[in-house]
Amino acid sequence: VGKTTTITVSLVEDPDLKCSVDVQVEREKIFGFHCGYPNESDVIAVLYSNGELCFEGEGDVLQFDEGEFPWQDYDGMDDYPVTAVSFEKGVTPTSMDNWFSNIETLTYIDEIPASVRSMSYTCSGCTALTEGPDWSNCTELLNIMSVCEDCISLTSAAAIPASVRNAVAAFAGCLEIQTSPDLSGAESLVNAESMFEECKKLTAISMPPNVENISYMFAGCINLKEMPQIPDTTQYMEGTFENNISLMKLSPIPAG
Repeated sequence: VGKTTTITVSLVEDPDLKCSVDVQVEREKIFGFHCGYPNESDVIAVLYSNGELCFEGEGDVLQFDEGEFPWQDYDGMDDYPVTAVSFEKGVTPTSMDNWFSNIETLTYIDEIPASVRSMSYTCSGCTALTEGPDWSNCTELLNIMSVCEDCISLTSAAAIPASVRNAVAAFAGCLEIQTSPDLSGAESLVNAESMFEECKKLTAISMPPNVENISYMFAGCINLKEMPQIPDTTQYMEGTFENNISLMKLSPIPAG
């Protein structure tokens, strides 16, 4: 994605002899959706012929009702579907709630802008997405409720940022994920209800250190064999391991 991409060229006879080259990406503008806030023209979501939806310009982005974002329903969707998302450096959205939900052709999302504070349902139902969004620079991200819910092809996700407080159903229904994202540094996360519910192939997990609600967090994770250490801060555990038919090794339940 982007205007250029860096590739490495090496000599067949001597692979150590190599160099990096910036190559221009071949793409043509197909549509442009004005979506800046407060001025719509400040940010344009440009759909290119290679399937890339690039947010270009400067400033915040308008919020739309669920399912009514202009890049979710437009003439020519069958001929020019959205397959990748990228952001120019000047684009600074605050909320990305519902932005790409149910875009079944989406396979790649570039690094999320550091300005984002909420990603509720951002990628939910993106059935072709295999890797979760890279939010490593989002130091003020608070809400990832259902961010990747029902992403049935998802196999990996980035570590949960320390700022996140709400992760309800964040990865629920991700049928292919085997290892949970790193939660050890998610020190602000208090609500993880149903976070990995029905992740049927999940076998390796970590826990947020100060979590309070883990009700149904691992319900239906039928291949989970070992119960993690439950933090002393935990207060709610209703159905946490419901229907975990493979669970064999248990850990203490906190006094609270």
